Amino acid sequence: MIPLFKVNVPPSANTDTSLLGVLHSGYIGQGKKVEEFEAGLGDFLQARHILTTNCCTSALVLALRLAGVKYGDEVISCPMTCLATTSAIIQVGGVIKWADVKEWTGLIDYKDVKEKITDKTKAIVVVCWGGEPPPDLDKFQDFGIPIIIDAAQALGATFMGHPIHQFADFTCYSFGPIKHLTTGDGGAVVCSDSDYTKGRLLRWYGLDRTQSEAFRCQQDVVEIGYKFHMNDIAATIGLAGIPHIKQIIEHHRSNHIFYRNALSAHGKHCSGQVEAVGTSAWLFTMFVDEPERFKVFMAEGGVAVGQPHRRNDQNTYAEMFRVDLPNLDYFQKHYVCIPVGWWVSLGDRQKIVEYLYEYEIAGELL
Repeated sequence: MIPLFKVNVPPSANTDTSLLGVLHSGYIGQGKKVEEFEAGLGDFLQARHILTTNCCTSALVLALRLAGVKYGDEVISCPMTCLATTSAIIQVGGVIKWADVKEWTGLIDYKDVKEKITDKTKAIVVVCWGGEPPPDLDKFQDFGIPIIIDAAQALGATFMGHPIHQFADFTCYSFGPIKHLTTGDGGAVVCSDSDYTKGRLLRWYGLDRTQSEAFRCQQDVVEIGYKFHMNDIAATIGLAGIPHIKQIIEHHRSNHIFYRNALSAHGKHCSGQVEAVGTSAWLFTMFVDEPERFKVFMAEGGVAVGQPHRRNDQNTYAEMFRVDLPNLDYFQKHYVCIPVGWWVSLGDRQKIVEYLYEYEIAGELL
């Protein structure tokens, strides 16, 4: 079976030795390995101020907190995303205002966002579905409202030739088990110089870890924070992946382009037809009449496909926030993702396309 997702921890004797060294060092919390990982990540992302966290959900909570979102404040986002995006907003007491998505991309609709802004709107969370930034990413900051990019799926993505974090106040990344780069689990926030100082405190209870290691808890805490920091074990795993990340993303992009060209040649719809420059291609999204039927058909051929996320606004906890989102209705009903990652070989992707064409004979590809 060609899997839809696969964990990527590059095999390396040096990594194994380094990890064992950390495990038996007597210090496995946030230390030198975290500092090294943040430095390496900063070089890759071309970012100066990075706050690593224990997961992307924590990174989103930290970003919302730094953006000044308080209980009762409105936050605009779209439901086509991981539960982490929504749960982070609720955890800080935000009131979610859902914006619709573009029908054929699943990306947040800039025009719908504009219509839903009120004087209570304190932040806008822009989700990069499948690793693709919205085609109008540069316009969101014109609202004068803090912009948070949920880049959990968009490590290495660019817009107009620039890293996507240059178009936002905060950009949150994920290093979960199946992401391009994994730390086992982890996340990070890219932010400004002024926000970095405060974020560094909030990440660890409100205490300053740069002060003496002895009796840090004797410090006076001005603003209470969280236990969101990354540890040296996770950072060591992440350091093993950084040298390979460019190659990994390029492999994803190559497969993404191959699928897009194959489907477009037949007049079929896929999210890659609206190509944002520099997608990280974490997902390849296409559209079928009956996703469950398609899933069974492809599984019989040895290919795993599926819908990685269910629209958040259909969950019971989100009932109070529901609004009419016609484009998302269509997207959720018909979207499906096929394997696009670093593990998909040239032969694999050709096999997948052949199965797509075979399925097309029944007239089920949209």
